[in-house]
Amino acid sequence: MELKFSGGFFDAKAGNIMKKTYWLLIAGLVSGSAFADIYECVENGKRLFSDVPCPSGALGAVVPETAEKASSPVASPSENLDRAKKNLDEIVRDRRLREIDAEIERGEEAIRNNIALMEKETASIQEESHQIDNRFNILLKHNLALKMRGVVAKHRTINNDLKNRVVSLRAKRESIVPERTSDDAQGLSGELYRAQRERRLNSIDTEVAYNQREIQRNQTTMEAEVAQLRNELEGIDSLNNASWKFALLEEIRAVSEKYQLMNSALEGRIDTLIAERSKLLQ
Repeated sequence: MELKFSGGFFDAKAGNIMKKTYWLLIAGLVSGSAFADIYECVENGKRLFSDVPCPSGALGAVVPETAEKASSPVASPSENLDRAKKNLDEIVRDRRLREIDAEIERGEEAIRNNIALMEKETASIQEESHQIDNRFNILLKHNLALKMRGVVAKHRTINNDLKNRVVSLRAKRESIVPERTSDDAQGLSGELYRAQRERRLNSIDTEVAYNQREIQRNQTTMEAEVAQLRNELEGIDSLNNASWKFALLEEIRAVSEKYQLMNSALEGRIDTLIAERSKLLQ
């Protein structure tokens, strides 16, 4: 049997050393620890298996097969080996899932941090631009508007790269996560799953509602800022102030693009949460 987890616990390219390690672990599981308890943990709506007790805050129990081993008939060596290999495969797979989940969480946090940094940078530029009330500084005001648009474009590119990485990780996770069967809905395993699922559903609903309020707040703020700039623009009726008009139009574009990027990040997060919610309800 060959495990292929690049960068994980096992690596197919590690050669005979990793293969020997694998079979040593199998041997250890069969000889004495083959019947060691395997723990089923449910954390954030995800069902995982581990050879150590569930972490704090997670629901969990000993897998019935191992909890009832004392009263089970003595298995043959080949059955012990198959069971040990299956248990080890589940442990390695679930460890990889936890690694992917951690990386997804870091990617989503990076997106939020990138948006916060963009807000800070653009706010500084806007403050400098608003202090310019002398029409002789038209060139400076225009350059500040272009600078703001450049900042927004920079962070849009960063966000797109991060979002693509998160999407790729989610696809990778889906390719290795086990499908739940009708049997999972029965017994202790099903009870644990349903309890944690309800917690996760409530958490998703709360976060979706919060993000929707943030989108509305951003939209309202953007409309107010744009309206203020348009009022100033409408007050310019002299052809001699055409350059000032152009500078104000650039600033309007920059403000609109900033809030569009902020809301795009929030909408992307909402889409992810809704997809997760639908999957939990299947």
